[in-house]
Amino acid sequence: MAPTSARSAWSATLRLIALALASALTTARCAKSACDLNSDCAAPSFCVAHQCRVDCVEDRDCLANAFCNQDTGRCQSTDADAAAPKDVATTPDVSVDVRVEAGSDAGSADAGFDVPPLVDAGFDAGSPVDLGTPDTGPLPGRGAFLDACSTNADCASGQCLTTTGGARFCTRLCAVNRDCADGFVCESPPAGMPARCVLDDTGLPCDSHTGSPCARFCIGNPVTGLAAHCTRECNTGADCPAGYACELADATHRVCVSIEQPCARAADCTTNLCVGVGAFQGCTSQCTVDSDCPRRMTINVTGVGRFTLPPYRCQLSNGMRLCVPPLAPSGDLTASEPLGAACPSSGDAPCRSGVCDGMSNTCVQGCTPAGGCPSGVSCKPWIDDVDTYLVCRPIPSGRVAVNGACTVAADCVTGLCYGTTDAYCSRFCNDGLCPTGMRCVPLGNAYDGTPIAICQR
Repeated sequence: MAPTSARSAWSATLRLIALALASALTTARCAKSACDLNSDCAAPSFCVAHQCRVDCVEDRDCLANAFCNQDTGRCQSTDADAAAPKDVATTPDVSVDVRVEAGSDAGSADAGFDVPPLVDAGFDAGSPVDLGTPDTGPLPGRGAFLDACSTNADCASGQCLTTTGGARFCTRLCAVNRDCADGFVCESPPAGMPARCVLDDTGLPCDSHTGSPCARFCIGNPVTGLAAHCTRECNTGADCPAGYACELADATHRVCVSIEQPCARAADCTTNLCVGVGAFQGCTSQCTVDSDCPRRMTINVTGVGRFTLPPYRCQLSNGMRLCVPPLAPSGDLTASEPLGAACPSSGDAPCRSGVCDGMSNTCVQGCTPAGGCPSGVSCKPWIDDVDTYLVCRPIPSGRVAVNGACTVAADCVTGLCYGTTDAYCSRFCNDGLCPTGMRCVPLGNAYDGTPIAICQR
């Protein structure tokens, strides 16, 4: 796969952050309500020091000599000689200190534990709209999905999309996100208008009160409304941009939420959850299983070989299951700086992703064509010696649609400029979709096994 510039411009020195892993977890459980007796607490919880607490959800949350009393949410000893149930520490793993601030504007004492509110794009849904079916190909003389256009009449769907960067290409009608290509979502349209596939804006800052300018939803801190960003639905963390978790936001929606950000307090986080103490602190989210948490990179480490960074774990803490990143024995995060942050040319780097690009001295994060990267960041091939990775790199939003001429990656709406002469904008086509006149060409796999295919002329 040849980039537009010399291959060396894509190369970078991988530096793995030193990760000190702990073998024990002590949980500092935050209270959700005050109490005097166990009967003052809603099941399953119990009263300790005038605070309702939860130790466990199931037996595996407790040590080997204990079980989870699911009526009280308390780990109890299995010792037959015990005169009364004994408190037993929950399953050790890493040290976590989570601070949740309810804030002065919270409506109730436990408001700080609510999942972030979802706000749709701010449109009045009005009466149901007949969305039709996605176009399956161009009408004679009219453009298919992703073909360049100037007016709606140029497109088989009757929809010529203009992006914020100025690129114009045919889109298609949709009912749900899966009707669209990778990197697109099915917008929430104004009343009376059909829904179209538009570029995914997950990660774009938004107004948590109005939902503007999001295509799907705006999610923000449940207490302050700050740290708000556009988002989309997901099933697992792998469906989300790099560094995002998949969290249940209300009774019907699981959405992508940014957590690979440093924080000084809970209010800094979209989720209102800040984890770690000391040198590094970072945002986190609630979860049900490990796969709800962000993916971690698999890289080739000199002297070590193939190495997958220690994963996030979905673990019980503070009465909630949280995405817990690798922590130092002190309970500090080993690193907390986000994608794109500066990292030093030598020594340990402060990247939450675990990987520093030693050429540009910036934190990079792995991605997939389907999950992608946050808004304003592109998923791009990254060559280190002979190994190819897919990583998120900051790329300004370009004005050129796929198949248009380009000189540099920043020219393209996709951030991918292909070829050494007569270069043109391309896209990953793992979904099999390319503009008319282009074909989807497999180019092998990234180092972690993710297939790479791009549109070529």
